[in-house]
Amino acid sequence: MVTFADQSSTEFAPIFRDIEEFKVGLSFFPPLVIREVAGMLNEVFKLDYSSREISVHVVHFSGLPYYGTAKSLTAYGMVREALKRGVLKPGSVVVEPTSGNTGLALADILHRLGASFIMVVSRKISEGFEAELSRRFAAKTIEVDNLLSTEPVFEFVRQHRDTPFTLVVKLPTNYCPTDEPTGAIAYAKKLVNDGGGGLVMLDQYTNNANPEIHRDFTAPSILRAVEQRLKGGRRLYVFLSGGTFGTALGLAQFIVEHNLDAKLVLALPRGEDVFGVVDLDNAKRRKFFKELQALARHSGKPELFEVVELDSPMEKISRVWDINQKLKTIDTRIDLSGGYSSMLVLWCALNYITQRGLRSAECVLLFHDSSKMYSAPRPSPITQLKDESIIVDKLEADRMLREANARIVYVDPIPAPMPEDAKDKLRSQLEKAFSTGGDVFDIKNIEDVLNLDGSLSLDEIRLRPEFVDNLLQASAKRPIVFVCPHGGTSRLVVSKLRGMGVDWAYSLKGGLQTILQE
Repeated sequence: MVTFADQSSTEFAPIFRDIEEFKVGLSFFPPLVIREVAGMLNEVFKLDYSSREISVHVVHFSGLPYYGTAKSLTAYGMVREALKRGVLKPGSVVVEPTSGNTGLALADILHRLGASFIMVVSRKISEGFEAELSRRFAAKTIEVDNLLSTEPVFEFVRQHRDTPFTLVVKLPTNYCPTDEPTGAIAYAKKLVNDGGGGLVMLDQYTNNANPEIHRDFTAPSILRAVEQRLKGGRRLYVFLSGGTFGTALGLAQFIVEHNLDAKLVLALPRGEDVFGVVDLDNAKRRKFFKELQALARHSGKPELFEVVELDSPMEKISRVWDINQKLKTIDTRIDLSGGYSSMLVLWCALNYITQRGLRSAECVLLFHDSSKMYSAPRPSPITQLKDESIIVDKLEADRMLREANARIVYVDPIPAPMPEDAKDKLRSQLEKAFSTGGDVFDIKNIEDVLNLDGSLSLDEIRLRPEFVDNLLQASAKRPIVFVCPHGGTSRLVVSKLRGMGVDWAYSLKGGLQTILQE
């Protein structure tokens, strides 16, 4: 049980204006900036949509308070609801897993309200986010290696219980929080449970205030910008990405309620991490994505949304980013910049409009945040791999198991110890996927296999010598099929092994999740 300072309700007085701001609703928010950019796209990418009656608009959230992102609305909505219900008060300690934008917005809001904030993030968090938290809110940082222990966090809380604080807890996890045992969501929930009632988790991943505010604010803003053209018979396409899928669900609810001829196109990465965006496998575990699927089934609008998975997403983001940066130096009026998720949306939209041959359409692109908190994106080293001979599909892997007594080595890409219950579940999945006993499987953590040292260059990444020695001693040229969630990490490991002459190593195409989804 963790106890905190007892702060009376009179402490609301210095920040009464801010609290009233939350209770009056959305009237104080400035309107979203929505720009028509078809002419700019023609200038930049030589794409002329005029003959096909296509208009393209970009929605910018940068004019909003609390750091100007789509998550500014989410954070505001959750805090407003928590104040109404009385679960948030001066002296409260809020904990929230985030990839960055929700955390920045909450840090700003909670600082104004005199509440403390624990932000659970990946160690891969953008340096821009961390620097801003330190500059504005004197945020402190704790790096946690043992995901089973919350004691380092509560030791900090006990030392700072008398004054509001902002704390960044960095975990060895993926960019976007997940609910897996080693994920940021699970760790945040553990903090709440171990805190014995002393901490509050607003939970952007399940809090209905998230989609509701996008239904009530974002969706009407978009409709006002394009309504006249929709009356002329055009169809509305809204391109966006997803981390919590609160924005997508809120927009979808609005579309259904107003019976609009509209479709959401969700741009999701495949095979690589992208700040604030999850892949399809993790999307299917999200509450709001499941509700989005249910809404499409039961609303009579089966084409309410479509998921577009993008391979090598960081390479695509990097290409669009570089084009935009170069053009801005030539003509300052040309600016299609945004954060990584925004650039993913832009790439998706340009290809979708062309490849699907859209006509008579209003296309709206949601730029979820700006580029100012991000360093220039760099493609993953996986995108540098070109040798397709190292990849085997499921049928070939099964043949190797059956005829050549092959081994399966699973490489967990998250650099943190995997809890035993998670290992047991993974072994069951492997046994089911390959219809064989557990004696042919081995589970390794990426830190046991690769010496990354923060490198993004393929040449700089090294296999750990002890891993290679143990592998060679155990294999005796017995085929080894490396497996990871989506096929990228295993391909990197096998490429390195092949470079050392281990030509009996292979990578499973598409990873374990591809098999499990079949």
